[in-house]
Formats: sequence, C-alpha cells, structure tokens
Amino acid sequence: TAGKMFSIRFVKSDSTEQKRTVRTGVKKNLKHVMTQDQRRKIAQTYIRLFDMKKNGYILVNLERIEELKISGVRYSVV
Repeated sequence: TAGKMFSIRFVKSDSTEQKRTVRTGVKKNLKHVMTQDQRRKIAQTYIRLFDMKKNGYILVNLERIEELKISGVRYSVV
C-alpha cells in the first residue's frame, strides 16, 4: 500500500475481532527498543501498522488477518 490508508479486520490473541483504519510506512515517533535480530524475527510473523484512530503503532499477527479493504476493494484472507 506504500503509505496509503486502508482498513484491516483481524482477530487478536484473546479471540476478539478488531477492525482498524491503518497506514504502513509511518516512522514518526518510532523507537527501536529491540535488537535488530529481534525485529527480524517479529517481522516474519507480524506487521507493524500505524493506527489512525489510536494515533499509535500496533503489531498485527499475519496469520490472524481476515480482511483488508484497500482503495474500496475488499480482500478476504483465507
């Protein structure tokens, strides 16, 4: 999406469903508190997104994404 806003629906680890409006590519106020090795391991399982309503970063497990809506087009993840 190269920094565009989109909506995502996913299931959190406590089994609650979440729908958020997010953006990729945001780097403002990003603090690297992990080593580069730890970040690489997380990047294989999670994606870091900027939550527009919360005005902060969230990590979403790639395996728990159910739906994306990008530029008005819905993508279901199976």
